[in-house]
Amino acid sequence: MSPGVSVTFSAMSDFGPPFSLRGVSASGCLIAVEGLDGGGKTTIVDALALAIERCGFSVVKTRIPSTAFRATQLFRDIHDPAADPPDSLAFEVSYMADRIQHCRSVIDPALRKGAVVISDRYLFSSIGSLLLKRPELASAALQAVCDAAWFSDLCRYLATPHIWLLLSAQADVLVRRLEARNDPNDSGIDPEHYQILQERFRHLATRQGLIEIEASGPVERTLSKCMETIAPFLRGLRARHGN
Repeated sequence: MSPGVSVTFSAMSDFGPPFSLRGVSASGCLIAVEGLDGGGKTTIVDALALAIERCGFSVVKTRIPSTAFRATQLFRDIHDPAADPPDSLAFEVSYMADRIQHCRSVIDPALRKGAVVISDRYLFSSIGSLLLKRPELASAALQAVCDAAWFSDLCRYLATPHIWLLLSAQADVLVRRLEARNDPNDSGIDPEHYQILQERFRHLATRQGLIEIEASGPVERTLSKCMETIAPFLRGLRARHGN
């Protein structure tokens, strides 16, 4: 990790107030699952969707960044070490625009229909292992979530999750999971540096009120912890729907 990234990580302890997202008046429920790469977000989102459907709810799974944004040249270039790096601020602004558009076109309509929407990543989706390999991106991404006025202002266009989870695990566990993917983009991550990023992410999540779920163990254990957190809200949702 470059000295510049290290300094930026250290600065992440200087947070302002929590971001203000807009309220949700629809009859559905938004569950957001955040965390670093290797934390098991996608696996848990799939498992949660199945478990909640079995409870009789209509479930919509989604992810941020959206499939459309992942297909853009900008997104492909930022993940390609051989490509000329795009402007990092432009990437972060585009990323936020994708969040807003995805919320308006996918999440909001599903919530109005009364569905339980489960999002694989959400507001903090740009914080991940890529930051350890792209110092210029790390600076822009972390500056955005720390104190950039534009980022804070645009948060008001995003729906507030009813349940906001942070999956966390020790860095050595996360790195082993990444290496098991056999993807060049997931290789060469220093556990010590990843742990620093994990701690900063945890600090940021605590400020925003996310519920931390320890996810180092088996999927079944993590799923059980998540369902324990979600179950009271689902009971309230069922009562409101008159089921």
